[in-house]
Amino acid sequence: MELVHLTPRFAPQIDGLGDYARLMAEALKGALQLESRFIIGDPQWNLLPKLATSPFTAEAVAQRDAGELLRRLEKVRTVVLHYVPYGYHKRGVPFWINRALRQWKRARPERRLIIVFHELWASGPPWKSEFYLSLLQRRLVTELHRLCDGALTSTALMERMLNEIQPGKARLMPIPSAFPQMTAPGQRAFHRGGPVRVVAFGQEASRHLSIQVHEKLLRALHAEGLLAGVDAVGKGADDSDAPSADVRLLRTFLPAPLIRAYRDVTPPRGAELLRQADLFLSYYPSILLCKSSALTAALASGCIPVLPEARQAEPLTDGTDVLACDGSAEQIRRITGLARAGQLGPIGEAGWRWYDRHASWAVAVNAMAALIGKQ
Repeated sequence: MELVHLTPRFAPQIDGLGDYARLMAEALKGALQLESRFIIGDPQWNLLPKLATSPFTAEAVAQRDAGELLRRLEKVRTVVLHYVPYGYHKRGVPFWINRALRQWKRARPERRLIIVFHELWASGPPWKSEFYLSLLQRRLVTELHRLCDGALTSTALMERMLNEIQPGKARLMPIPSAFPQMTAPGQRAFHRGGPVRVVAFGQEASRHLSIQVHEKLLRALHAEGLLAGVDAVGKGADDSDAPSADVRLLRTFLPAPLIRAYRDVTPPRGAELLRQADLFLSYYPSILLCKSSALTAALASGCIPVLPEARQAEPLTDGTDVLACDGSAEQIRRITGLARAGQLGPIGEAGWRWYDRHASWAVAVNAMAALIGKQ
């Protein structure tokens, strides 16, 4: 059985879409011996020489046209659509995708369409174009969801919205970690009290925002002798005399010896650094936390995500699997108290157990297998 993944982009870009689709295909091949190939919905995408050794075939559409896509899908039985509206049209209204898949699906009833909804529709104030495009985007999502045989989505909010369109079709599936998972709690030394190591991980802008959001917490940890150090990990991280923006910000309120930078790390090295850290700083609003592969990588490594708030953190829970800190004296005291008392370890282990049961690639493979009829 072969799956065709339709995705806006593909390697070598790392954007949470093409790389997610590739990792899903690798997991399906490893666990179920399912083969995959890729159709890229961006005519500007070009297959680079570095992809010559890839186990997957990938080809881009020549133009964003329903007829062309339909011809490419003529002999295909199962399509996995990785959907984000702006990935297939600059204004977020990819009518060509809907038109092609509608004709493809209705031509042969045994065909299966599975959709991974990474995003649904935009919203904005009346002076923004998103306000006027939202209704069209909703209409396209509604049609796709009714047309598909099953759907995965990464947040509880999107799951509810999809199930309001047609109940029972959408399943919550957090974005799994792109890093190797810690396979057992004994693989790391959980915090037992005293100073903590903190990590800011991801793209430079994400790291900078996370440090800004949690500056008061970092200052308090340092002032109370509870900060072992801060690691900036990811593309462009630099602690030289010409530091990256995130490191430069850290140096305005922390001693330079406490700050380390690791740029362009491999997945195994990234996992190792997360396992050495106790707290992972995140600027993500709680309603979106399961969309972040950086955050799930922290959970998969037993490192506790610290969110700016936890008002809509379900299916995770503040104080059990994650921690919230809005910069208030009360919430800062809570975290410093947990660190001093050696009570962070159980939270890190609980986060790992949640990831292993609900968000790992093994869980994602099972969810996809059920949708494509391989269970």
